Amino acid sequence: MLNRSFGVLILGVLMIGLAPISVRVSPAGPIATAMWRMGLAVPALFMLGRFAQRSQTNTAPSPRMIGYFVLSGFFITGDLVLWHLSIEYTTLAIATLAVNTAPLFVTIGSLWLFGEPIRRGFLVGFAITLLGLGALSFKTLDHAGSIIGIGLALGGAVFYAGYILSLRFLREVNTSQLMLWNTASSAVILMGTTALSQEVVFPTTWSGWLPLLILAWVVHVGGQSLIATAIKEISASVTAIMLLLQPVIATLVAWVWFDENLSLLQGTGVVLILVGIYLAKQSASTVAPIPPLHAIASE
Repeated sequence: MLNRSFGVLILGVLMIGLAPISVRVSPAGPIATAMWRMGLAVPALFMLGRFAQRSQTNTAPSPRMIGYFVLSGFFITGDLVLWHLSIEYTTLAIATLAVNTAPLFVTIGSLWLFGEPIRRGFLVGFAITLLGLGALSFKTLDHAGSIIGIGLALGGAVFYAGYILSLRFLREVNTSQLMLWNTASSAVILMGTTALSQEVVFPTTWSGWLPLLILAWVVHVGGQSLIATAIKEISASVTAIMLLLQPVIATLVAWVWFDENLSLLQGTGVVLILVGIYLAKQSASTVAPIPPLHAIASE
């Protein structure tokens, strides 16, 4: 069972690794791409939820729950929009690594909102991550656009941390129901945001729909669902390491496919960021669990 769960986890991580590539090649604008990711995922999540009803009990949404669904939808919308925009300004690798610093901000937010103490190991991991970000972005300091891109991606990480923290108030909701309502609320917000952005919304060719369908059905529905299933059987430490493969995959693909080369200093920065995030996550105070789906990496 453990070997099967480990294989399912790897497959889920590989699926999620397609997210930054799909965003880069999407013919729609960055905000419209986020809208299609969430909007196209809703019907599939609804169907999965119907099947899940056989083994899970759905909770009738109360006004308070609906409020938190909207709040979590707002935060995940901010994460996707800022991350997608960051890819327009900087490299795929840098944008994906920066947005995956979200676990650090989750711990800081937990201190602020819930008074959960920060351990010394977290501070060490946080310092290593900052050092890695400095090494990663050192060669781009003379390019204003790239600095903007890094800032947008870090802003996306803060929004994703807000998303994770908002889910602390929805523990009684099962995973399939939570994912459906959250995705639907985000899709509605993104429709309005896309209308105001005046971006290209509809692909002009049939092939242009492929990256959008991959984002919605393979990444958002398939990848996250597989990870949610697998981590029930796998330790948190192993899961944390495996989820760090997502930015690594994005970095390797950007190097091979988009010719985004990393210098030795930047490569060192990648390693430092991954080590720092892992140490920080492992040293963070243990908190009450939320539905396992949302233990995944931010994208």
